[in-house]
Amino acid sequence: MIVVIGNLLLQPGTFAKVEKPLLTLLPKSRADAGCISYEFARDVETPDIVRFTERWQDMPTFEAHNAKQHMADFQAAAGQYLAGAPDVAVYQVNEG
Repeated sequence: MIVVIGNLLLQPGTFAKVEKPLLTLLPKSRADAGCISYEFARDVETPDIVRFTERWQDMPTFEAHNAKQHMADFQAAAGQYLAGAPDVAVYQVNEG
């Protein structure tokens, strides 16, 4: 299993502009083959940070998800509101 944990640092006060693209992205990503879970959360103490967690069956399904049109659409809609590059960590989980 692949686990992805990441943070998006938004420009101050732009969460409302990113929320709709996020809500559009969620069901499409969850429907992708190999998706076990796909969540995002707004940081309570720092509301300009969006934290996301994803679990994927394996690396090929995660990579296929990243190549989907809905990911490109999200990046086009939300990218202009980022205050920096996304901070993303990808882990291979040993389920043994």
